[in-house]
Amino acid sequence: MAQLESLARAFVAGEAAEGAAEDAVRDDIAALLRGGVPFVQLVAALRGPLTDPDEDEQRGRAVQLVAQVAGMVDLTQAEVEHLTEFFSGKLADWASAKGALQGCVNLVASPSGSAALAARPELAVGIARALASSVQLPSLTVSGRQLGLQLWLALLKDHGPRLVLEGGLNLAARTAALVEGENDPRCLLLAFDCVRAACVAHAAPACAARRAEFEAEAGELFEVAVEPYFPVRFTPRKGDPQAITRQQLADAVAACMAAAPEFVPLAVPLLSEKLGSSLRESKEDVLDALTLCCRSWGAGALTDHLPQARARLHPADDVAAARHLARRAATTLRDCAAALGPGQLDRTVLDDVALEDLQRYLCIGVGGGGDDGGGGDTAGASGAAAGSLPSLRGRPAQRLACIADVLGAVAAAGAVSCAGACAVIVDPLLDALLGGGGGGDSGGDAPPALDLGSAALGGGLAVLHALLSAVAAAPPAARRGEPGAGHPLQERALRITALLGALQTCLGASQGSEHVAQARVWGLRLWEALAQLVAGGCISLPQAQLDAALSLIAQAALLPGDGDEGADAEARPALWLDWDAPADAAAEAMAAIDRLSAGEPGAAAVEHPAVAEAVRACVEAQLLPALRSPSAERALEALQRLAGGEHGGAWQLLGWLMPLVVSELGGAGGGDTLREARLRAHIRCLLLHALPQLPLDLPPPAASEAAAMAGALVEALGKRPDGTAGAAAAALQPALLLLSRLFARCSAAAQAPLLLSACEWAEAASAAAAPTGTAVPAAAAHDAAVAAALLIGMRPELLQGDSLSRVAASLARIAVAPGSGPAREPAAVALGALVNKWRPRGSEGAGEAAGLALGVARAVLIPAAASALNWEQQEQQEQQEQQMAEAAAGTASEQAAAAAAAVSCVSWMARGLAMLRSDAWQQLADLVLGLLPGGSGGSGGNGGSGSKSGPVAEAVAGGAAQLFELLVSSTPPGGAAEAWCLDALSAHAAPRPLWQQKAFVLSLKALSARCGQVEAEAASAGDGAALAPRRRALALCMAALLSSAPRAVYRSAAADVAAQLVPCAARIVEGEAEGGGGCGSAEGGSWEAAREQRLQACLLVVGDLLTDPQLLPLMEPHADGLLVLLLALSARRGRGTAAAADVREGALQCLLAAMQLPYRLLHPHRRRVLRGIAAALDDDRRAVRMAAVRARRVWSST
Repeated sequence: MAQLESLARAFVAGEAAEGAAEDAVRDDIAALLRGGVPFVQLVAALRGPLTDPDEDEQRGRAVQLVAQVAGMVDLTQAEVEHLTEFFSGKLADWASAKGALQGCVNLVASPSGSAALAARPELAVGIARALASSVQLPSLTVSGRQLGLQLWLALLKDHGPRLVLEGGLNLAARTAALVEGENDPRCLLLAFDCVRAACVAHAAPACAARRAEFEAEAGELFEVAVEPYFPVRFTPRKGDPQAITRQQLADAVAACMAAAPEFVPLAVPLLSEKLGSSLRESKEDVLDALTLCCRSWGAGALTDHLPQARARLHPADDVAAARHLARRAATTLRDCAAALGPGQLDRTVLDDVALEDLQRYLCIGVGGGGDDGGGGDTAGASGAAAGSLPSLRGRPAQRLACIADVLGAVAAAGAVSCAGACAVIVDPLLDALLGGGGGGDSGGDAPPALDLGSAALGGGLAVLHALLSAVAAAPPAARRGEPGAGHPLQERALRITALLGALQTCLGASQGSEHVAQARVWGLRLWEALAQLVAGGCISLPQAQLDAALSLIAQAALLPGDGDEGADAEARPALWLDWDAPADAAAEAMAAIDRLSAGEPGAAAVEHPAVAEAVRACVEAQLLPALRSPSAERALEALQRLAGGEHGGAWQLLGWLMPLVVSELGGAGGGDTLREARLRAHIRCLLLHALPQLPLDLPPPAASEAAAMAGALVEALGKRPDGTAGAAAAALQPALLLLSRLFARCSAAAQAPLLLSACEWAEAASAAAAPTGTAVPAAAAHDAAVAAALLIGMRPELLQGDSLSRVAASLARIAVAPGSGPAREPAAVALGALVNKWRPRGSEGAGEAAGLALGVARAVLIPAAASALNWEQQEQQEQQEQQMAEAAAGTASEQAAAAAAAVSCVSWMARGLAMLRSDAWQQLADLVLGLLPGGSGGSGGNGGSGSKSGPVAEAVAGGAAQLFELLVSSTPPGGAAEAWCLDALSAHAAPRPLWQQKAFVLSLKALSARCGQVEAEAASAGDGAALAPRRRALALCMAALLSSAPRAVYRSAAADVAAQLVPCAARIVEGEAEGGGGCGSAEGGSWEAAREQRLQACLLVVGDLLTDPQLLPLMEPHADGLLVLLLALSARRGRGTAAAADVREGALQCLLAAMQLPYRLLHPHRRRVLRGIAAALDDDRRAVRMAAVRARRVWSST
């Protein structure tokens, strides 16, 4: 008791420091109470401060302590009753009100408190009465108002009807008093919740007898809590992702407006008034609120206000409004009509004079042509009635589009509404265009002649599209017909198709003009809308007409599009009746295909049996043949879109294109460049759009088909001519990649026979290369490449036999043998896959796989790379001694390729082990790093060539960088989906949790140690020129590691990353100045590209660290070196490649982000930075110049 009293008095007296010390005192008091001390003793210990009328501050702190501790312990029923009475009494004390509110909130929210209040509801009623009568909530601070609103909201939700019946509280009046004048956004959200909760409580059946009390005060509640805040005018705090947004407030106030039908007489005039606002956001708020209110209020409450609501909602009343707002207004009208039910809102719309204007625009349903029309818009309509489509251009066209959208909104409300709209407009329009009666639906009459330049046809097509597309987009219930009868559009479907058929005939006989182009676009839109209506079950059409519809869309899709060579500028008109939106037939057709294919599984239009049959006929008759025509690119795009969405289209695309791929692969394509280009395009389409969406475990029928496709692909690859080169060779690697990923989706039973064949092919190719230096025959290398592709996709359960260790050794020998070019990359990836998936029978863990990898590396791969390095060293020595010319380019290139292949094999095996979280990959990495210039493994030297590295050394260094990229990356090198990779989806690889994290941390530690060792050696030698190639190689390895790791991985070790980023990038830049060839591939261009890619990726990491406030302090110790590096990168002129320009732009962006560093670190570099930025202002790339302008503006203002 003494300890409790001491702690309580110390807290009240303010002897505990603010913050952590106060928290510690509260925790100690709560621990004592949990230990068995009765809560009443805390109140007794605070008796003096609680009852002292002269010490307001101490009294408030005492109540605050009781309230906070009450929320930290479990209370008994008696303690809750005592504290309820205590806090209710303290609500009347201004000094203690905030603490008492906190205490009441804790009681209501805690499990023990809420249970006690549920057992005795009169306690909650007492709290509510005290809050309503004793607390002037608007006079409190923000935190106090928040507590009061939280308490009121909790009481309304949990005990609302009791507060009305037992407490005698008028919740509308009490809520209005509590929220009046509120302006804090956090409190406003609570206030709006309170309004809704009060409406719900009074709407409860138990409170029906007291509903009149709410109705009497509903007007005041609306005027206090809703009207002042609608529409919302609020700007959120910048830079705070947790800040309340304007949309949150707008949604909340709209929900308040819809909470009670008693608000209708006040809300409808308010909405009507605000809809006339000139602010776009205000109009959007009104449209959103009106939809919500109609759904909530219902037709009964709105009956007397429907004309007023519709009058202001009509988008045709303000044709100056943006197209976006007009469309939203029509959508809102549709939703309101659907919510209110058929025959409610649509009556007022269909009787509107605007529809008379529409009839005048279209020259239908008006006797005498409207010659005596009045002024304004009606006069415009009369003028349009006299003539042609151009007479509608401008304001009349916009007004017609608005009225058409309204008509569509009515038609989409339900079958009854649609019947009314059809009777008013559609039937007279079809009569006018097709001629009185039948309309030529199925008879032998010749199609009517149409005037493409008439207002009736041009405007009529737009109106029909607005109506049909609105119905097609309506909810399923609105698309159904009345019981016992079809949908009204079914009765008119054949007449509409007859009109479109006549239109197509007319288009075929007409010369190209603006009218023809516009009519063609509207015709495509109408055919698509009809297909959507069929798919939605609204109408049915003969299969022949659906086939014709899809055929027309496909024909248009194959036309040259906007920007394509051969495209006609006149074919892309401004659609006058669609707000002058630019459109062309090809773009409309592609968009139509997108919309037909979009949708959730079971909902896409192309899944409807009739539409699917039309698509199949279209694909077979038009799109697949077009793949061998000049329109092949657009045909392929159309196929991709038809197979898009989330409804199994990937398998469909595979079925369409695989026969073509097999056919073209099996042909003699060595010299047919165009054919090989088409083949690569088809394979790329499958790799990007089909296989990634297919699971590894397909259903049995699909798995059988996949096995058949894989077998046909293997057979086709076997027919490729020996020694293919050029375009044919370029298509081979994508074909092998396609085979690997398709084979991965075959069942184990289907894979087993090909596994035996793959092993035989690999061992045969290895035997052909057995004599040292013997080139692998082209046919054997081709077979080995196919074998490697199959082994990559093999299922792990088949890789159980010990004989596969021989296959791995064979693949390694093939990779480093001369003449095995096409097999090298697949063989390297296959080695990684075997190491990752292979488990000898009875083995556990990754020990056997690690032994296999180390054995192959030490026996075959590292010696091959060392041999190539020794050859290069000897060649360089002979050149220096005899002053010979450089070695033959072919020999040097082959040696460099063999060394690169050897290191690549080791890299992929290291990834396979790292995914298993086996530490053996570190030994493989050590073997590769030992090959670098000056290393301990193999030759490693550069033959005294100073800082200049030969092509073999560059290839080895580039391979070492690839090793660290593969170790931690989530995506294939380069990030392309059509690149070789080793992951679970592509190759059944077995990843273990956190493998990337472990590999990254260990690699970073190892590379940091090696970099430090090299720097120490250079410092002790006094001349680091001999070590320059090794320093550059290690810097590239470090850059590859840091830039390839996923964001979450490198951020977990951000301190170490920040320490290494600047030095490694600076070493790469210094290597350029020293004139070293670098550390890339054997080809200078490849090295340049690799260097720029690494630098750009490192800059992305730098920018990420600089823009994160939590990680920014880690960059402060490296600020000087960072700024020097960024200036050097931004000044790298004379490099005309796009990648180099990206590096300059990235450096300038990082200079801009560096302004987040403390001023004391930036100020010493300010002049130098401004000079460097000024030099970039005349860069030859606009993006770099713009980045320089932004950076100079910010740096100049410091």
